[in-house]
Amino acid sequence: MAQFLPGTWEEWKVNGNPDQNATIDPGDVADVIFSAAHYLCGMGAGNPDTQRLAIAGYNAGPNAVEEAGGIPHEADCPEGHPRSLDRRCETADYVRKVFAQAAAYAADTTLELPAGDLLGRVIAFAYSKIGTPYQWGGDGSNGYYDCSGFTMRAYQQAGVRLPRTSRQQYLASPHVARGDLVVGDLLFWAYNTADPSSIHHVAIYLGRDGAGVEWMIDAPHSGATIQIRRMYDSGFIGGTRPLAASNLSVVGSTGT
Repeated sequence: MAQFLPGTWEEWKVNGNPDQNATIDPGDVADVIFSAAHYLCGMGAGNPDTQRLAIAGYNAGPNAVEEAGGIPHEADCPEGHPRSLDRRCETADYVRKVFAQAAAYAADTTLELPAGDLLGRVIAFAYSKIGTPYQWGGDGSNGYYDCSGFTMRAYQQAGVRLPRTSRQQYLASPHVARGDLVVGDLLFWAYNTADPSSIHHVAIYLGRDGAGVEWMIDAPHSGATIQIRRMYDSGFIGGTRPLAASNLSVVGSTGT
């Protein structure tokens, strides 16, 4: 059901419904789902920085990922590659498909989007990039992002042309008070919260959960990947609402 090889099944199988029976059956949906989750977590799926590698390992095997030093043949397999590369690009395509499906599911079912379809496009894009490595100066043209490159491309999906850097983005849209933040607003951090010219980071607000915890999605820093994490207060200078703005234009060069 989850395409386990017999040996892998024996190593990672778990009982997904122990309240119902004591057996572990490869034909039992619950057992298979929990065993697959066990296997994925064992390969690092619980860590945002290694999620994509875990998905690749599920498809090609962890040894193939280790030998490739990443997702096998990823550099040779951009989206829309020639069909002649389908076999070579099987794992890269598989990872891309899994994250695209996860993004669509998350955007449709876990968020109440106050701005409808446009904001849905922003959030779906953001979720689809979870696990993508951070690269300073990255604007997505080579598949990698820094914090402001990520937010710029996310809002581009809604037809909003944000400036390139976090400092410019802060000045480009209407400001929002902390207590008025809604899903999709941009969040900014500065070295000096009294000085917008010291802004160094931007993220996308995802709202507050049932326990009152506020969440965001961002490209944090070198060595990390795009991920969902808790919003933090230290250095927070304010929020903006790009979808409330108009006539924005692309400005500037690379940077934070």
